[in-house]
Amino acid sequence: MKLQNISIFCNGSRGDIQPYVAVGVALKKSGYTIRLLTASMHKPFVESFGLQQVDIFADDKTDFSPSAHTDFISSGKFIPFIEMVCDQFRLDAAADDPVFVREMTNNRPDLLIMHAWHPYLQLYAREVLHIPVLEIRYNDLASFDR
Repeated sequence: MKLQNISIFCNGSRGDIQPYVAVGVALKKSGYTIRLLTASMHKPFVESFGLQQVDIFADDKTDFSPSAHTDFISSGKFIPFIEMVCDQFRLDAAADDPVFVREMTNNRPDLLIMHAWHPYLQLYAREVLHIPVLEIRYNDLASFDR
């Protein structure tokens, strides 16, 4: 089977998705059709590189700003900060699952590239939908020779 259509599933801040955009640009230059599955807030950034962006995540409403971090750190409230992050991940997962399944069904890729944050979605794609999945971790991207 010749790979032609590749979906790249990523979320987080702009800095989190930038490596995946770079991978998408390289693959597109090699002739692949790329769909980047991420939050709508990244649409202008993703499309500025000529990639198709697909809304798969709700835009993050949690305040991860430096001032929020400073407040938690300066007050020593590490556990409440972690609880806030976990609550947001739970909300995202509940909202994202049906959107992910619909995207994988309606626009089935030949290969799905995704980060390690959503192992249950990886398993679903691989075991239920029989879509090959390539897992990339940030450390993997950082270890490439420059």
